[in-house]
Amino acid sequence: MLCCDTIGNILRLAIIVGCIAALIFQYLSISSCNFLELESPVGTEGLSFSRTSIGIFFVGTDSECSKEPYDVTEDSFARGARYTSILSVLCGMIALGMISFEWVCCKICCAGCLEGLMLSAAWILGW
Repeated sequence: MLCCDTIGNILRLAIIVGCIAALIFQYLSISSCNFLELESPVGTEGLSFSRTSIGIFFVGTDSECSKEPYDVTEDSFARGARYTSILSVLCGMIALGMISFEWVCCKICCAGCLEGLMLSAAWILGW
């Protein structure tokens, strides 16, 4: 019985560390401007280029990221990316909370199914 508990604890710890790493990477993805990068010629000669970086929430020009979110009322691609990113983070946080609570406090009835569902939803939405 001790061997099964030890293996279960190691697996729970691996899942918790994986969830924390995934949430950190999601945060970095949301807060950056490097989702899509475009170059456009500047001036009449066309010898220099202006680089525009578009993120999920922020836009930047020539490596300067704006701290104000841009409006996506007419861009369904960016709006969908925002919604799925937020839902993925929420599902990951819920799964992390359930696994941590079960590991520290007590066994929860049907927790394995709910945790699997939340982890699957976070993975599918964040893909």
